[in-house]
Amino acid sequence: TLEPHHLAEYGYALCQKFNTFYKNNKVLSEDIDEIISLSRISLVDAFYETILSVFSCLGIEPVETM
Repeated sequence: TLEPHHLAEYGYALCQKFNTFYKNNKVLSEDIDEIISLSRISLVDAFYETILSVFSCLGIEPVETM
């Protein structure tokens, strides 16, 4: 129905959830088990690929750095 706000809301909610995850979990640290670290890296990668797809669908060019 050409209502891109649904996709924008999904992307926003996804970013909020990812921010909470990243704030509460070490991803690259010698303090955690390698298997846990690798699974967290996989989650980061999945988030990245998903948000890039959302941006692409919305016609948003992601920035390289902030």
